[in-house]
Amino acid sequence: MRSRSLINLGIILLILVINWRVPEETRQKIMARPITELSPAKIHHIAITRKQSTLSLTKKKDGLWYIDQQPEVAANETLVRLLLEVAKLKSIKEYPANELNLSDIQLNPALVQLRFNDIKINFGITEQINGYRYIQIGKQVHLVKDTGLALFSTEAHYFTKGKMPLLNP
Repeated sequence: MRSRSLINLGIILLILVINWRVPEETRQKIMARPITELSPAKIHHIAITRKQSTLSLTKKKDGLWYIDQQPEVAANETLVRLLLEVAKLKSIKEYPANELNLSDIQLNPALVQLRFNDIKINFGITEQINGYRYIQIGKQVHLVKDTGLALFSTEAHYFTKGKMPLLNP
């Protein structure tokens, strides 16, 4: 009789843990907020800065994106749309930047910096447990679903209209 009671108690504990865990995950999804208040429609300038170079894109009056160079070249709209999606990323968790060692998570210096208008987004490494990426905006560090740093390290010529890079995750 004693072993049956222990089994029943174990089953009850398992059910309680499952019921506790599911609402926690649901709560995190509901509470996740965008990392910026920017609407992609309000973005008119994008810059991607890597260690070796900067790629700058500008939205013109015709609504199309162009690479800032001479002569001006139309940008690959598919890649631009993927970049604009970053503005809508949801923050899974956030920390004050002054409480973290930014160099340990490669935010100082950042692996890549993405700039929308005047908002700078620094991309660091992914954390090892869930694969979320550390990003910094101002004095806050966020964990977000990894957007694939490969897009940001794509060579500039792939951003020209008609080109499409092979992205390695």
